[in-house]
Amino acid sequence: MNVATMYQPLPSILTGRPIIRRFCASAKGFWFGDTRRTAWLLTLGLIVLIFVQLGFQYRMNVWSRDIFNALEKKDGAAVSTQALIFVLLTVTMVLLAIVAVYGRMTIQREWRSWLTNHLVGRWLANGHYYQLDLVTGDHQNPEGRIGDDARVATDAPVDFVVGIFSAAVTAVTFIGVLWFVGGNLTLGTPVAPVVIPGFLVIAAIIYAVITSAAVILVASRFVAVSERTSQSEAEFRYALTRVRENGESIALLGGETEERAGLRQSMAAVISQWRNLCHQHMRYTLVSNTHWLVAPVVAIILCAPKYVAGEMTLGSVMQAAAAVVQVQSAFNWLLDH
Repeated sequence: MNVATMYQPLPSILTGRPIIRRFCASAKGFWFGDTRRTAWLLTLGLIVLIFVQLGFQYRMNVWSRDIFNALEKKDGAAVSTQALIFVLLTVTMVLLAIVAVYGRMTIQREWRSWLTNHLVGRWLANGHYYQLDLVTGDHQNPEGRIGDDARVATDAPVDFVVGIFSAAVTAVTFIGVLWFVGGNLTLGTPVAPVVIPGFLVIAAIIYAVITSAAVILVASRFVAVSERTSQSEAEFRYALTRVRENGESIALLGGETEERAGLRQSMAAVISQWRNLCHQHMRYTLVSNTHWLVAPVVAIILCAPKYVAGEMTLGSVMQAAAAVVQVQSAFNWLLDH
């Protein structure tokens, strides 16, 4: 009987089921096992908190309309009232953001605790910790898998789901704001008018597509460059470790000059890769900073004809500009992260 046959109690490790299916099967234990009450309370609480934050974001958007309308009318009392409202909104939104961080990281902490205990229990059951040393496969270095991989497997999914859900509801909400505030744009002549319904929504989507394509174009090599940078750093650390571990033989052979040259060459490779990474960051910064500076101005320019014609107030123009920024932030969440 060979080793692989002897240790059939570990089919989930030795088989090649898709990783996502295996991950979901494992994650279900946290939400449907003994910890389900805690898991669902935290999950539903975080969802409610996202909608509460969205409500205050919308209120802040309305505030931008009200403050500029008050300034346009030169209404000092209204400006003072809006200043007080701004303070209250800011304090509340900051507190909500802090609570959201606590809720998100609490889910991650509880899930990781459950997953780690689950993995340790399986690892120590029926001598698996000993059996795994006798067979080859992707289960090598179990302490690293239990420690680091369990952390990544619980941190990243929560961040992703919370971020993408928040971005989706934010996009839907502020697209509605743009549709309502912007209304229709009429072009052409009175005899043959061309009406564009929800022109601000169309403009925001087109702008998001353009900026997203630009980010993808300039950042397409980001992952490869980052990996090469990490690899060069690891090789440099290995070179330093090799010198330390072989210090006696290097000293006896008088190899300091040769080792210094080798370390200098290894460090040069690190610096070269960091230069490439710097260029990637520079290109991304060019696109992202330009994007965030231009987005509100685009909305103001598009609303200018309706403002000049008296169809929009100054407050409505600024509300639309703020809503465009929110929509762009939501649309670009995946690329930014």
